[in-house]
Amino acid sequence: MDQEKRLTLELALEERLSSDLGALAVRPYSYFREAAMQQIAEKPGPVGLLLSFARVAATLVVAALFALAAAFVLLNLRGPSPAASPTPIPSSSPTPTAASSTATASPTATATPTPTSSSPIASPGAASAQDLADALKVALENSDYASLAELVSRAGWTAGSYQAEGTPRMSPQETIDFVRARAKDGRLSATVESRPLLPHETYQPLGDLYVRSIWRDFGTVAEQNVDLVLRNDGGRWFWSGVLFRAPR
Repeated sequence: MDQEKRLTLELALEERLSSDLGALAVRPYSYFREAAMQQIAEKPGPVGLLLSFARVAATLVVAALFALAAAFVLLNLRGPSPAASPTPIPSSSPTPTAASSTATASPTATATPTPTSSSPIASPGAASAQDLADALKVALENSDYASLAELVSRAGWTAGSYQAEGTPRMSPQETIDFVRARAKDGRLSATVESRPLLPHETYQPLGDLYVRSIWRDFGTVAEQNVDLVLRNDGGRWFWSGVLFRAPR
């Protein structure tokens, strides 16, 4: 009996507690807002305006607090932004430029050396009698035997003496040897008059024209007049011989 009474009492207390809790249930914010709006509408004037201002201010404050709280919560939930963290930049390998690629593709132009050749050897002799006389003057007065050999007639060179027999014909090299061997110390001492060009004389070695000169210390003679005979051979002029002790 006692246990049944106790259970009955507990059930009655529980029902009474449930009904009391239902009466004390928290009403939503909208309920109080509507009540305040109704009260303001019922009480116009300065009091109503003050209450309206207070309501608007309170609403703005609450909205701002809710916005701040929501933003704070969202930031904490999302964590740090990926954009804020530095992104490592991969090292880039050097890429060939257009200039380098084209440089390897197109061959480099190289300057082709122009083959150089020595000037061709001038033809023996001279183009005219005047040129031959001038060349003989320079070669004899300077003992230039190499140039003198180019002026000697290829048909043969003869050395004669006035009213005496001449030598046999000599080649250019034999002519140079003949002159060098009789010049004092191998050097000629000669003065050539390259002008005028005089007509050939019968007592001279074969030729067409001649010019006069003076040779010193040649052989055993201290000084003598020497005629230089010029000959036209095939359109070129050559030194064809000399006449020692020539008359004047």
